[in-house]
Amino acid sequence: MYCVKFNGGPCSVGYIRPWNSVRDSETYSLTYLPTSFINGIEAEHHCVGKILRHKLRFSGMTKELFVSEELMGLVKRGCGKNKHIEFLRMREHAISTIHQLSNPEIILGFEKLEDAEDAAKNSIYVGQEQYMIYPVEFDEDSNIIVELTDEEFSKLSGTETFASTEDDEDAVYCGNNRQKNNEKMFIKIVRTK
Repeated sequence: MYCVKFNGGPCSVGYIRPWNSVRDSETYSLTYLPTSFINGIEAEHHCVGKILRHKLRFSGMTKELFVSEELMGLVKRGCGKNKHIEFLRMREHAISTIHQLSNPEIILGFEKLEDAEDAAKNSIYVGQEQYMIYPVEFDEDSNIIVELTDEEFSKLSGTETFASTEDDEDAVYCGNNRQKNNEKMFIKIVRTK
């Protein structure tokens, strides 16, 4: 398998998905790549079905409070039997906790050398377009593309996800597939230190 490593440099911080702030404190969804993200990379690089394996690595997570744009809402005013109840349109701010990965790094494995060479010429948008990661040297010999066996890839540190079924007790629900009648998608998460 031909592998390419992507990261944004030692000082980079990035989202893996822009909607992670919704329930990330419960799921820590930033710490793995769901099927939809891998499908998005394949579509972006015109290599659908060619990514054999992937690993996500990072050095830590930040936690920031983010004040969103003003939201319109209806507020009920007035009480009691004889008072008129009216609804006012109020502008309110929402506060979200956003986690970001410090120094995110993704390793992609391809079956064919040509696919790895094509990937090594591109960058990956990480969640939002302002966060980009680039191909970097894979090893101390300054190789951009490295050939690894399945066993060697499995030993690399990081988190990898595999397609799973609802019946698997280790399965994690990761969304619905809009291309297949909204059927539920499940993954198995494997972490290597």
